[in-house]
Amino acid sequence: MKLNPAVHSTRCKYYSSFISVKGHFVSERISPVGNDFALPPAIGEPALPLCFKWSQQVRKVETVQRHWKVMEPDRTHGGSERYLRRHWFELQMDDGASWTIYFQRQPGSGRTAKARWWLYSLLPNL
Repeated sequence: MKLNPAVHSTRCKYYSSFISVKGHFVSERISPVGNDFALPPAIGEPALPLCFKWSQQVRKVETVQRHWKVMEPDRTHGGSERYLRRHWFELQMDDGASWTIYFQRQPGSGRTAKARWWLYSLLPNL
């Protein structure tokens, strides 16, 4: 697994100005597999698992192309405060596909209450 230091980013932006879909929009839950990490845990950051299960297949992270954080305005009180909602990662997987995934710091309720990792978009290896 490699980290591309030239594109490492910890900038906080709004979705509309920073997120662009590369490939196919997926928006499906993915599950971490194993106890190994592609990026080690850091204070205030999620540890990026080395492998994920999606669509009945396990895929390994080969390269972390970039990662960043996204903050959103407070929706409950209408104030000027902003909260860190998601950690985003652009990854090159072992099958050559490019994945854009995110870690949701505050998961939803109901069926998705335990879903923390999501596959946002997928660009297959052509």
